[in-house]
Amino acid sequence: MSSFTLIKLILLSVFFFNLNFSQNKKEFNPISQDILTIDQNFPPAMLPIIFESSGSKLNGIIYLANGQGPHPTAILLHGYPGNEKNLDLAQTLRRAGLNVLFFHYRGSWGSEGSFSLSNCLEDIETAITTILKDDFAKNYRVDKSKIILIGHSMGGGLTLLTAAENPSIKHAISIAGANFAVSGKLAKQSEQVANQIAKALHGGTLPLRGTSGKKIVEEIIAKQDEFNLPNYSKELSKLKLLLIAGKRDNVVSIDSHHQPLVNALRKENADFNEVFLDADHSFSSTRIALSKSIIDWLIKQKIIMK
Repeated sequence: MSSFTLIKLILLSVFFFNLNFSQNKKEFNPISQDILTIDQNFPPAMLPIIFESSGSKLNGIIYLANGQGPHPTAILLHGYPGNEKNLDLAQTLRRAGLNVLFFHYRGSWGSEGSFSLSNCLEDIETAITTILKDDFAKNYRVDKSKIILIGHSMGGGLTLLTAAENPSIKHAISIAGANFAVSGKLAKQSEQVANQIAKALHGGTLPLRGTSGKKIVEEIIAKQDEFNLPNYSKELSKLKLLLIAGKRDNVVSIDSHHQPLVNALRKENADFNEVFLDADHSFSSTRIALSKSIIDWLIKQKIIMK
């Protein structure tokens, strides 16, 4: 073999090695692939988290992303009562380089205290304050400048209510977000309807304590204006928002919950994106599409760097 031929073969080998490496790097997909290289000093992990909110201990977990970081950190909020916890999204987000804090509100799923929507809002504020503490941020590799709220159903409504008033939140994702004022208005107009809503809500109270369907209805009637999401359109217009809705959602319908907020945001020239998936309330048939919608948006917002 001539020296020219040998050099040619070596160059071709280097070219195809670099091409293959580049393609592997480019094609990494956190939705469908495990991370390629584990940082042995700062590997991915899942750790239990307990923090106090108004004297009650809340139980949760934190998914730590691979690498020293600091990492963008999402707070993932479940709905009522929390049967669908969306932890597949937590795993995807972690593979994409985010930490994810998931916790149970007061009076839910073993957390101390009594459940109410107002308590949930306080608990979320406490969670934000907790992860922004210097010691917590250092120990869990948190980028305090990139805290994202993500919530489903009740959690979606809580996400938007919190983001509207907390200056630490610049990005928020609502998945089939519920506007509690919609049910509050209906319940206020008719005692029969109020009883029907209370009965439906009471069916979900087994994992909750200190509450009842009737108590929740009383709260959403009393705080109808406070819970009404379109009332916060001006504050929300200052944020980056992703609003995801299911076309077949018969729990939090697009017409009653999603569209009135969108109309209000448009009047404020808000910077938001909408995604409509052919899905029910729990997005049972579109988990991959749901993950992709979120990851694509986070890349667009430069929370995830390609």
